[in-house]
Amino acid sequence: MLFRSRLFNLVRVVDPIGKKVLSCESRNGFAVAQSSCFDFWKNNTFCLNCVSSMAIAEDDTFLKIEYNKEKVFMVIASPIVFSGRKYVVEILKDITETGIIPGLKGKTTEEIYDMIESLNRKVITDELTQVFNRKYIDQRLPVDIYNAAANRVCLSAIMLDVDRFKEINDTFGHHVGDEVLRQVAEAVTENVRPSDFVFRYGGEEF
Repeated sequence: MLFRSRLFNLVRVVDPIGKKVLSCESRNGFAVAQSSCFDFWKNNTFCLNCVSSMAIAEDDTFLKIEYNKEKVFMVIASPIVFSGRKYVVEILKDITETGIIPGLKGKTTEEIYDMIESLNRKVITDELTQVFNRKYIDQRLPVDIYNAAANRVCLSAIMLDVDRFKEINDTFGHHVGDEVLRQVAEAVTENVRPSDFVFRYGGEEF
C-alpha cells in the first residue's frame, strides 16, 4: 500500500466524452462517483488540453501537467475497454514540490495557473496561425456532438479551403503562403462569435 501510494495521489476512471468520473481510488480509499471530471480542477468547464479525449481519439497514452488552484499534478491518461465501451484511466500525481515545473515558489495562484495554462495551450495551438490545431478538433468535436445531442441544440461546422493555394506558394514562395494562412486565420477569428472555435484542420484547410 505504501509503494502504491507513492506512485499516485488519485486514480480514476473517466468517460471523456460525457466528461464524467465513474469511479476513483485515492490514498483515502475507493469511491464510486458521478461527478464531472473537471470538478477536480475547480473549473466551470472541461480542460482545453484534455488528454483523456486524446487517449480515446488516438487509442494511446497521453500525459499533461494541470493545476487545481492548490497543487500541480502530472496526469497520465490511458484508454481501457469495459463492457465493450471505451473509457480512460487517469493517474494523478502531485508534483508541486518536485521541481519538474521550475519557478513555482513564490508565485501567486493566478501566476501558476497562467504558467500551466500557457503550457497546455501550446499543445493544442497551431504554431503558424495561432488558432486551434487538428489535435484539438479531434478531441473537442466528439464532446460538442455529445452535448448538442444531450441538450437538443444545434451544432454547425464549416469547412474553409483556400483556393489556388499551391499556385500562391509556387509563384511567390512559402513565406508568402504562410502569411496568407496567418491572415485567413485572423480574418476568420475576427468574424466568429466568442462561443465559436477556429481550427487549422491541415494545410490550407480551416
